[in-house]
Amino acid sequence: MSHQHTPHCIEETARLSRAIEAYKQAWPNYCQHCNGAGQFETQDDPSPPGISLGQGWYTFVDPCEHCTAHGLCPRCGAKVWAINDDEIPETPCSQCGWNWDKNDGDVMPQPYECACYELAAHQWEAEQMEQDASQRLLRGE
Repeated sequence: MSHQHTPHCIEETARLSRAIEAYKQAWPNYCQHCNGAGQFETQDDPSPPGISLGQGWYTFVDPCEHCTAHGLCPRCGAKVWAINDDEIPETPCSQCGWNWDKNDGDVMPQPYECACYELAAHQWEAEQMEQDASQRLLRGE
């Protein structure tokens, strides 16, 4: 089963690829481990499986061990923060203005996530169901 990409997918992939390249050109010293984010976020639903204890998720934020944890700006690479007792000041970078993903351009854009294969899979399933129905009709079922 092969599929073709939609025009939207092709356009978004190209647009975001250009944006990623522009970010890399503008910020050659960006942190390649966190892509300029300075931190990693994970979310967790604290409810046991099958039980809902209430709405919401816990969000855990860990600094990037390659940049912000050492006081380095994740976008320009400059040493801008003094780290005291593992506390990282959440202030903007004094060199480039990076501000913890609060401003457009703080973080490298993410590549486009193509979902064209899902469309192709649904089309394939529909075709299979149609063929099965046709075969049942021919058999008189």
